[in-house]
Amino acid sequence: MPETIAAEQNLTPTAEYARVALDLPIEQAYQYVVPPALREQAKLGSIVQVPVKQRTCQGCVIAFEERPVAPVVRPIEAILSPPFALTAELIELGRWMAEYYMAPLGETLRTISFLGFSDVNERKERLICLREPDYWLLHPGDVGPDGKRVTPQQRAVIEALLARGNEPTAPAILRIDAEVTEAVLAGMVKREILERLEVAAGEDDDYGMAPLERDAQPALTPAQSDAFKAILAPLHAREFRSFLLHGVTGSGKTEIYLRVIEEALRLGRQAVVLAPEIALTPQTVDRFRARFGDIVGVYHSRQTLRQKFDLWRKIHNGDVKIVVGARSALFSPFAALGVIVVDEEHSSSYKQDSSPRYHARDVALMRARRLDAIAILGSATPSLESYANALADKHTLLHLPLLCHLCGKRRKRVLVCPLCESKEMGLIGVGTQKVEETLLALYPRARTLRLDSDTARGRKAWNEAWEDIQSGGVDLILGTQMIAKGLHLERVTLVGVISADSSLFQPDFRSAERTFSLLAQAAGRSGRGDKPGEVVIQSYAPGHYAIQLACEHNYLGFFEREMRFRRALRFPPVQRLISVLIASEEAEAAKNLAGRLGGVLRALTRTERHAEVAVLGPAPCPIERIRNRWRHRILLRGTRPALMREVLREGLREFERMPGRNTVAVQLDVDPQDLL
Repeated sequence: MPETIAAEQNLTPTAEYARVALDLPIEQAYQYVVPPALREQAKLGSIVQVPVKQRTCQGCVIAFEERPVAPVVRPIEAILSPPFALTAELIELGRWMAEYYMAPLGETLRTISFLGFSDVNERKERLICLREPDYWLLHPGDVGPDGKRVTPQQRAVIEALLARGNEPTAPAILRIDAEVTEAVLAGMVKREILERLEVAAGEDDDYGMAPLERDAQPALTPAQSDAFKAILAPLHAREFRSFLLHGVTGSGKTEIYLRVIEEALRLGRQAVVLAPEIALTPQTVDRFRARFGDIVGVYHSRQTLRQKFDLWRKIHNGDVKIVVGARSALFSPFAALGVIVVDEEHSSSYKQDSSPRYHARDVALMRARRLDAIAILGSATPSLESYANALADKHTLLHLPLLCHLCGKRRKRVLVCPLCESKEMGLIGVGTQKVEETLLALYPRARTLRLDSDTARGRKAWNEAWEDIQSGGVDLILGTQMIAKGLHLERVTLVGVISADSSLFQPDFRSAERTFSLLAQAAGRSGRGDKPGEVVIQSYAPGHYAIQLACEHNYLGFFEREMRFRRALRFPPVQRLISVLIASEEAEAAKNLAGRLGGVLRALTRTERHAEVAVLGPAPCPIERIRNRWRHRILLRGTRPALMREVLREGLREFERMPGRNTVAVQLDVDPQDLL
């Protein structure tokens, strides 16, 4: 554990002053008085409400201090969600994120916090249980501990609670089970046969209860067994190690995750499993709960604050030991986190598009390193950054070969329709709504399910859709690329990809990588059961290497071909990038101030210390105007991120003094994933 964490944990929570990181776009934290009335509740990581000039603001306590730093120090006004607090380990992780991603510490800690900086009032529920259950096991007669007779109705209540193992039960349920009135329960409480308890009420996570039957462990293939053994050694030694698990779809990556986590639990540690899309979470939760039961919790951005609070409490109490979820589940506050899995690690969904613009894969690696934990990055189509890091021995590369679920049959590419001899085989620019109309016209009796951002807006939409698919109530699934990733659907034997070129020629250096990944992932949805599958790809550039190699599931061939292009550009993973986006409602202001900032940055790189940092641009963004703002981008390129951030910080300090600075907004993105 880092020394700074240990030092902060030893600070007394009754200290008179607290250092608070505010939810404001500022770098420094401020000191506040801890009023005597709040000193029992205040602790490291507490979420607080404090005065800032003429208003109030939320923040997080990051340290306690014995002495004031100013003649007048204002007091903390309130502690929000009092039982809740960020752990010292997560606060230190937040410090690293704020430094690396050049984001305010307060904003970063709000992102890390399961509840944000919100105030969640606990909902209490009243339950009933037997005061002396052992007495009733030893004395099944009709006389209570007070020597008085027990009526048949009272005996029914006692039997109902004993049948439940005396688990505290809601009065309404108990009245139904025992067929008695509230007056009977009240009389038993008065006689001290029963006692009332007030406990924090839980809230269902929308994913249902754990399956009644646990799944059986399948036998591991030799390749799976080798991968499992390779991961076990550092897990047992409590050493940080990162693994890139590269296996085609259906090769058994999830079983490796399950086995490693099972061993981590046996060692007294916990696990986090990340999926790139909320859409993938229901299936992932089902798979993990089938193996581990109700110690699996779920976390993602669409859940309510009460659901998040309930999950935090279960983690805090030790009732949940595995959390499955999207990007932000990474910050699950486990005390002994041992395994972090980043499934489909290539997905751009792991990059947050608002401050702090962190990449969950990279933060997962840092968190695992700091905790001496295991990080597993899994993908059929790894990002070039991760594969290059594996080849450079920064990750241990594990391969899961061919368990081919296709029949192996191939046909020559069709250029002319075999029925009408038309040479116009494809359509461009067809949205899912139009395709849905065509499918309904062609197959009026088919049960069609459309999944895209328009049809899946509600909090429970994905769960309901997944239940329909699982129950066999759907014949045709139509959707955007979100359904191409990760879903295990054994009944699917045909996959069609419409307009495969739509992502290929975007003005972004990752366009070929995204196309290859999408097509390989989509193809992997077909033929996952006993029947062979078929994949049809519509393309106007079928000879492009990204499409050809995706059809062959040839990741290594694509990696080698694409890396030639990246080396020529000196773009990731060869060198690193930081994006600086300058936006304004005034086109000229955006252009002129971007040019001036670019000039300042370029001048700074002429020094010997910063000579290796290159400044590219500014140039108009490919999508130049969004939300009524004109946008220009500058890229810093180099091999040493600390030097790049140094140049940028110095340049921004000079930029802040320029006339007209307040007419533009500046967004910083370290390791950007999207340059559109």
